[in-house]
Amino acid sequence: MNRLVVIYSFILSILMLSTGMVTGWWLHERMNSAALSMARKSENIPPAGTRYDDLFTLNINDYEHSYTSPEQAPADQGLFVQALNDNRIDDALVIYQQYERKGKKSLQPFRKNLEDWLSEHQEDRSIPILERFIHHYYQDEKLLTRLANSYEQQGKLEAAINALLDLKSFTISPEKLSSQSERIHNLSRTLYNQQLKVDQLHQILEVFQRLLSAEADYGFYRYALSQIYLAVGDNSSAIRELEILQTSSEFGRQAGQLLASLLPPPPLEEPEELPGGTVPLTSRDGHFIVNVSAGNRENVRLMIDTGASLTTLPSDLLSRLRRKKLAARVGHTQLKTAGGYQFAPIYQVKELHIGNFIVRDLQVAALDLYDLGSEGLLGMDVLGQFRFQLDQDRNTLTLQQR
Repeated sequence: MNRLVVIYSFILSILMLSTGMVTGWWLHERMNSAALSMARKSENIPPAGTRYDDLFTLNINDYEHSYTSPEQAPADQGLFVQALNDNRIDDALVIYQQYERKGKKSLQPFRKNLEDWLSEHQEDRSIPILERFIHHYYQDEKLLTRLANSYEQQGKLEAAINALLDLKSFTISPEKLSSQSERIHNLSRTLYNQQLKVDQLHQILEVFQRLLSAEADYGFYRYALSQIYLAVGDNSSAIRELEILQTSSEFGRQAGQLLASLLPPPPLEEPEELPGGTVPLTSRDGHFIVNVSAGNRENVRLMIDTGASLTTLPSDLLSRLRRKKLAARVGHTQLKTAGGYQFAPIYQVKELHIGNFIVRDLQVAALDLYDLGSEGLLGMDVLGQFRFQLDQDRNTLTLQQR
């Protein structure tokens, strides 16, 4: 008997809960309908300063349920523009996203309203709206371009550069990429010169770190970053950038002169196995070639490339060293070359001699580059083990053990 009472009570509770939920939903829909009727009687335009969500007490799901007829779109356009005028950006965004979900055709008039509004208003009003919309539509090329233009017109060059970097990150067209890069180059030089003039280089450290990460082979970014590091007292980072910059046709000479003033003179005595020294170079078409020897002193000509992370040697040389047990194949990688990505075996070479220095157990890539006037590349995996200076006037490479 007690068990039946419990079961009946449980069933009654479920029925009461269900009835309450249905009644609540019905009342909620009635209140929404009443609010919408009041708004439409007043031409669908709320008073200035009234929040869209306060007037209709709708969340996004309610809004989707209520606005389904094509006839309502013109009225919603009025609400959308009014929300922009009142700087109620979130309210405008709700309407915009609702019609976006209905499809491109439904969104078109709202997109035109947005672009017309942005064209008619000054940057101080359009920038907050652009920033909010881009937060949701971060790959919208037109909005990002407008935002970059607005930032530049207001003299906010760092913000303009960041917007253009965001735009460039998903651009595919080579023509557009080239145009964007050129614009970023010009803005970055202007920004650097402005901050240098007022002795505020430290303020642009992060943006130039991002610029260099996005385009590591553009010499100006590395040069500017070296000067910024010097301004903030980070000499070791400045030296690192200047060492890499020494092969630059535009900034190599300046980099060498700065390094000469920053690096201590070589010690009078070096360890017996690794004495210091200067290595003669040959110059060809703006590149520097150094003679090194591998394994049992087989000579090879390598082009100094501070942009290469991995040293490369010709495959026939590595095959000979392998037969003599002076090198062993340990893996493979893909290298980016002028002709695209290329498969390259990786070897561990017992010894690489450069000047009077010996680099032991070095991993190198097998790659044939005879068409460059050299037999391989000397990369930062070797050069990074030294303090090094390129003297472009004397065609010499000076090495100092770190």
